[in-house]
Amino acid sequence: MKLSLYRVITRISVRTRIILLAAIPVGGFLVNGIAFTAGEREVESAFRTADRASDLAELVRALEHFEGRRGVLGAAAADIAFD
Repeated sequence: MKLSLYRVITRISVRTRIILLAAIPVGGFLVNGIAFTAGEREVESAFRTADRASDLAELVRALEHFEGRRGVLGAAAADIAFD
């Protein structure tokens, strides 16, 4: 005995059908909230990574500046030592 979709739907009570129809948007909001939270975490992680990269670049620039100064000071010290 094959039941048609119409017969399956009509065998379900009206109350149950209303509850099922009301649950669809609730499920959609739930899925949307999960997707939003996951995206928010990814964006936060990307900002943290960018901040770390910026800090590292700043440190490299400071070390290059220090190395340049040390080279100048070393040359001056060498000149003084040979005088």
